[in-house]
Amino acid sequence: MRNYVFLILFLLNTKISFGQSGSQLLTSINKQALEIPSFTDDDSSELAILGDILKDKKVIGLGEATHGTKEFFAYKAKLIRYLIKNHNLKLVLFESNMSGLDGLNNYIQNKTSGDLNTVIKQSWLFSIYRTQEVADLIEWMRIYNQNKPQHEKVRFGGIDMHYTHHIINDILKKTGLSKLLTQQQKDALINLNKLWQKEEPRLNSKQKSNYLALTRELYKLIKKENTGDSSSIYRQDIRLLEQSIMFNNRPDIPANKIRDKFMAENIIWAASRTASNEKVAVWAHNGHISHGLYRDYKAMGMHLKEKYKTKYYALGLILGEGYARLWNSRSPTKDYQFHKSPLPNIKNTDAIEYTLKQAKYANFFLDLSSPALEEPIKDFIREPHMVRVVGAQVVSSEQDVNLKINIQKSFDGIFFFRNTTEAIGI
Repeated sequence: MRNYVFLILFLLNTKISFGQSGSQLLTSINKQALEIPSFTDDDSSELAILGDILKDKKVIGLGEATHGTKEFFAYKAKLIRYLIKNHNLKLVLFESNMSGLDGLNNYIQNKTSGDLNTVIKQSWLFSIYRTQEVADLIEWMRIYNQNKPQHEKVRFGGIDMHYTHHIINDILKKTGLSKLLTQQQKDALINLNKLWQKEEPRLNSKQKSNYLALTRELYKLIKKENTGDSSSIYRQDIRLLEQSIMFNNRPDIPANKIRDKFMAENIIWAASRTASNEKVAVWAHNGHISHGLYRDYKAMGMHLKEKYKTKYYALGLILGEGYARLWNSRSPTKDYQFHKSPLPNIKNTDAIEYTLKQAKYANFFLDLSSPALEEPIKDFIREPHMVRVVGAQVVSSEQDVNLKINIQKSFDGIFFFRNTTEAIGI
């Protein structure tokens, strides 16, 4: 009997201790969180503090727990506008094809005109970003660039090496590069392109070997011609082709591992073409901008952290509950249309969202890299916790979206939005 009484008292004391610890954590979060009062530029009172934190950074990773959340898109656009106006942000890169976005960049540079929605749909911007929130940002950048000298204009691009046919089309349509190719090399690229006419093929090892040999030929050709600054661009076009061939027909984890490595490489190349005092913003999923291990491989942000050290800042965007613009490839009817989809409510007490949604602010920023961070928060972020990971796919349960991560090793700061809605498709 005495043993039972002791056990009950022990459990009660443990619960009280845990409750006190949780209360201290929330007190610290409420004290140190920076409230986000608005998603529009009309109320930007918090941005001066955010700008001060980011003013010395070269590359800023802007994450998202889903690829279809309106609040994520709206607030990242607000922050980008602020950094462009006040902190010399000159290059905005999206988790999208690096090839095929020239038309969209030309629109932003005011080199071309036309209906924006048409320009976006004709570009190779991933469909997850064909939303009103992104379109509004693109239009804002175009207006910002008007009447500015070229060196002051904001530029736009991608970081991905998906879809080999887009890369090949880009190579063949770039007159300067295309005219250097032999007819045999052009024919080889056209034949490779034909494989993609219906759907992305699975190249076998012999095909990969042959096409990688072709990229080596192209490298030698560019080196021989030595076309000045254009050579750097041409080499990058060939590198994208090489990356896409290497990426093709790999299992899930190896494919994503190599993809993150390549995207980081492409960001570093793009950033190297900016002035030393110019900033680069990278818009991508939390799993990519994280500077820790993600699903047991080095995330893109981890490669960027190794390159830029303290000059890289990873901002994770987390949500409590709500909706997102998602699609369902697993549906028996193959429903590939984006639609409003509810997100499973997080009930796991070990989840980061479970704790954050109890804070006094509905929407807030927390600088995890701050030297002034209080001990309860430090203790919390030192330990791995479950976090929501969605992407663009419909999810049906909490178990489908939770992944255990070490938040301290993943992000330098986080934005939290308690209730969210779906992004607006165009």
